[in-house]
Amino acid sequence: MREGWRRVRLGEAARLDIDRVVVRPGDTYSIAGVWNAGQGLFARPEIRGSETTYPALHRLHAGQLVMRKLTAWEGTITTVTPEFDGYVVSPEFPTYTLEAALDPGFMRLICQRKDFWEGLRDASTGTVQRRKRVNPHRLLEIEIDLPPLAEQRRIVDVAAVIEASCGAAQSALHRAQRLRTALLARHVASPHSSRAVAVREVCDLVTRGRAPAYVEAGGELVLSQKCVRDGAVDVSVARRTDTRTRPVAEWAWVRPGDTLVNSTGRGTVGRAGFVSGSIRATVDSHVTIVRPDPARVVPAFLGYALFVRKDDLEACATGSTNQTELSRESVASLQVNLPARGEQIEAVKLLSSVDAYLRSLSQVATTSGRVRERLVSELLSGAHEIPAAYDRLLGEAAWLS
Repeated sequence: MREGWRRVRLGEAARLDIDRVVVRPGDTYSIAGVWNAGQGLFARPEIRGSETTYPALHRLHAGQLVMRKLTAWEGTITTVTPEFDGYVVSPEFPTYTLEAALDPGFMRLICQRKDFWEGLRDASTGTVQRRKRVNPHRLLEIEIDLPPLAEQRRIVDVAAVIEASCGAAQSALHRAQRLRTALLARHVASPHSSRAVAVREVCDLVTRGRAPAYVEAGGELVLSQKCVRDGAVDVSVARRTDTRTRPVAEWAWVRPGDTLVNSTGRGTVGRAGFVSGSIRATVDSHVTIVRPDPARVVPAFLGYALFVRKDDLEACATGSTNQTELSRESVASLQVNLPARGEQIEAVKLLSSVDAYLRSLSQVATTSGRVRERLVSELLSGAHEIPAAYDRLLGEAAWLS
């Protein structure tokens, strides 16, 4: 451990400190909840005292640590940010005041670490996992790595910059997703000039796949329902089938321009994914291959047209619970809005560019999240040192501004 860092029990830097509020029937209370994975607090709807059976509640104060005793091992623990000062929680949530040696922002980062949750799991008592609780005093026995206060604050500052970058990436991704939804509605679901046609009228093939002979290695890729999502096909989660034991007919090999439609199971049925490139794969019996005739429809446009009709396809499924089935005939007879070919081409160009942008943003968001998790973890363990010069840099920046 680096010089100046200490391995301490949390009880050396925090103490149980509960501000009990006696519930009065006519009073109104602002209620807070705690997200899991150390993600912080959220506001619940206000309640009147007459709406709870608790005789008292716990008042939150900015800078405190608050934990949910039940399922604390899922990370339902965080520090109180200023906007939640004065909110109340049920007696299920003990609160702790942090000593001057422990920065609340630094403690909040600790609450986001999985190894910290593991400590909470070990401190839990009970026989049923989902009903296990952490005694408020047991939390104080968990050990943490505690650097000097100045370094804690540097770590919090660096983490905030990374967090802002991750947030910007996520915001851009959400804006792009909303744009895609609007464009799909305008150019695919309800194009300006179109005629309704049945899927079979513009296709050479609409049929279900065949049951594969699964193998762990070798064989060929076989696409299942989990490979079909968000309008595309993900081969990274495909399994493999032994084509010698169970040969695959020529028509059953996926081709570029096909659209695959999930055809069984509540929640997955009706999901469509377009095959944009060449892949060597077949599909299992839970997936329907829709193979368009390029002379009658732009294949990618039909892929988008089926993607936006997920709810309608799901409504065509029959059966109960998780045994719902979408028949080949239901897919083939589905009516889609088909504009002139030129409009189809323009719609595909526009949506394809948005999809490419979305993939890029998604990669940035995923990468930035991983970088944040790794860097913050290393900072909290002392693997990287933030030099004291960082403090001078911040001071000069503040002076210049």
